Amino acid sequence: MTTDKKIKCENCGNLTPSYNTVCLSSEDNLQTICLKCYNKTIAGALGEDYQHMDFEPIIIKDSDEIEHKFHFLHRLLGHIQTIESFELVEGSPGGYEFSVIGDPKEDLFELFTKLYERMKRALNKKHIYRDEGTRSWQITEEDIVHGQISCEHDSSDFDRIPMVIIDGKEISWEDFGQMLMTYEGFNFKFQIFDRSDEMD
Repeated sequence: MTTDKKIKCENCGNLTPSYNTVCLSSEDNLQTICLKCYNKTIAGALGEDYQHMDFEPIIIKDSDEIEHKFHFLHRLLGHIQTIESFELVEGSPGGYEFSVIGDPKEDLFELFTKLYERMKRALNKKHIYRDEGTRSWQITEEDIVHGQISCEHDSSDFDRIPMVIIDGKEISWEDFGQMLMTYEGFNFKFQIFDRSDEMD
């Protein structure tokens, strides 16, 4: 079931998707505000002017000509600014997710262009494929897998089960392990990157 939960910003009063909000806490108050108001607050604390910019969703095709619709968030975080892109899965960020970091004074269009080019390169690569004979996921002939570490949606905080996102697809830890069984006896290198780093 697809959800589209919206929350009222306690600063400007506008309704906004839950993923586009930030919770601010103080000694005696907890406030949920939209990112536009949050960025204005951060810019004001830094003594900087802030002009809000909405990035419209865009569609990019992957190597199989499948369309992926991306949404964007812009955050000011003091000494850095970020732009995040993501697909929506049942109303929440999921599938392909990307992020780029820049200096607060860096041109926003240049930062967006950097992110967009990174997204296109990533969607043009394919790391896994579905073997219809065995009805299982397999690693492509390059023997390289790039992905994102996540967790099973229905796992509890006390018993979290890993899940990986590869080529924008949710792959269970069990299915990922089955992929690796093809390489039994081989060595491997497991390297972790920040989500804003590009993997060659």
